[in-house]
Amino acid sequence: AGKPAPATIHLQARQTTTRLIVEITAYGAGLNEPAINHKGLRKNLLRAQDMDAARAAVLRLNGSLQVQSTPGSGSVITIQLPIGTATTTVIVVRVGNHSYAIPSAAVETTRLVTANDILIMAGHETIRENRQPVSVVMLEELLMLRQAQPVAQVRGSTVAWPCIIMQSGAERLGVLVDSVAGVQDVAVIQHSPILERVRTVGGSAILGTGEVCIVLHPADLFAAARATKGTGVLGGSAVASVELKPE
Repeated sequence: AGKPAPATIHLQARQTTTRLIVEITAYGAGLNEPAINHKGLRKNLLRAQDMDAARAAVLRLNGSLQVQSTPGSGSVITIQLPIGTATTTVIVVRVGNHSYAIPSAAVETTRLVTANDILIMAGHETIRENRQPVSVVMLEELLMLRQAQPVAQVRGSTVAWPCIIMQSGAERLGVLVDSVAGVQDVAVIQHSPILERVRTVGGSAILGTGEVCIVLHPADLFAAARATKGTGVLGGSAVASVELKPE
């Protein structure tokens, strides 16, 4: 039919308030289901009970599976799964070209930080928040991204940096990011056991734009900050007990 030899398959996912929708588009000759089933059975590639296995699995999850095929044009397989009420409110931030989600339950507030806001206390960069010092660190540094820049770059910058101030018990931590994309309700997808304890990763989610982003694990961010800044910096220390007087 004049089509290139390499096959092209597009995978697209999006989320509504109640459903997760996955579309698989194949630009080929289309699907001839009776012929596929017949050949699969004849060559022992399929068992009779396998042919509706995918559809049955989706139905068990109260979802739906639809196949639209146009001969000579291609096929679109659409899978819809209910999300229900198992959603989490997150703040979506950008670091470089990637998005990350921070559960809003761990966020105390957000603010902008300029060079004049950075103070050095006990050898660490801090800011004042409600008259108390809060240690700050670049998110890219906590995530150990390539060519991560230290907070020192903020001290030499003339722009304001978005800062997500997180809280865990008595501890507080300011995380500097490139930008804040907004607040969304997302369904957090838990990873398989082999990946569930990857450092700082709590799962993944599909944003309203269709982009897949990593949902960060707040406790791991605090642990990474302790390792980066040194123990005793984020709370319960002499630094955290200092009260800063307004100017």
